[in-house]
Order: sequence, then C-alpha cells, then structure tokens
Amino acid sequence: MTDGTIVFIVVTLVTITDIGIALYMRSRAAAMDNGDVASDSGSADGLRRTATMLLAFAPLMWLVMTLFSFGIIPSGLDPVQF
Repeated sequence: MTDGTIVFIVVTLVTITDIGIALYMRSRAAAMDNGDVASDSGSADGLRRTATMLLAFAPLMWLVMTLFSFGIIPSGLDPVQF
C-alpha cells in the first residue's frame, strides 16, 4: 500500500464518521425542540449549526485529500496505484 492509499482510507473513514456525528446532532437538536431530551448539553441551535458545519466541510475535506492522495495536487505522498 502506498502512502496515498493509506491517507485516502483514513480520510474516507473520518468523513463518514463526521457525517454520522452530524446526523446524530441533528436528531438530538430535533428531540430537544420537541422536548423529548433535556437541554443540559447546550442549545438546539448550537447543535444544528455545528452539524451544518460538519455536513458542509467534511465532503470538502475529503475532496481535497482525495486530490492529494491520487496525485492530482502535487504533494510528498506516493499516489494511489491500482
């Protein structure tokens, strides 16, 4: 495995995890709005803003790191080879 392959796999797993956390935060904010969950962990608006930020920037981070991993943007990594 090249360095680019390892970076690509790790960044993909982190992106999937970030999206999962963002979806959980959205559902938690909706539950707080409905009164099902106590709001001891913060405000629903704050959770919603953080989730939106994760949903917006996680795919962008994945795209940039994928370009690095495949050698499209030159870096010190060995590109992914098939």
